[in-house]
Amino acid sequence: MFIPKKQNSLRELRIPTVRDRIIQQALLNVIVPLIDPHFSEASFAYRPNISYIQAVEKIAFWRDIGYQVVLDGDLVKFFDNLDHQRLLIEVRKFINHSGILYLIKSWITTGILTENGHVLATKGVSQGAVISPLLANIY
Repeated sequence: MFIPKKQNSLRELRIPTVRDRIIQQALLNVIVPLIDPHFSEASFAYRPNISYIQAVEKIAFWRDIGYQVVLDGDLVKFFDNLDHQRLLIEVRKFINHSGILYLIKSWITTGILTENGHVLATKGVSQGAVISPLLANIY
């Protein structure tokens, strides 16, 4: 399914099933406490118990010790362009269980239904999937 965006473009919309959302959340409940401590202290997006408030506090800290420039970056279509092979290589650094890796691969390669039939995804992760923010941070 595609939804309209600005400038007459379309965004691919992959919506996980309720079953997949439940399984993804259960998996997150187990693996986030194991993976999250490995992320950078300067990483604030999509992390448990971390919000923009901590990011603002960190910026204020850096300002107070003499830094004068802040870079606010946004990678255009980041979620849409994650390379599946590279993502799975990075995920394997944290998860060495074939069943879980198979599930994750099935979630990221889920395609969309078009007028021409079902098209499998070759890159990117669904922005609507429960697990996508963690996968983006791992990537």
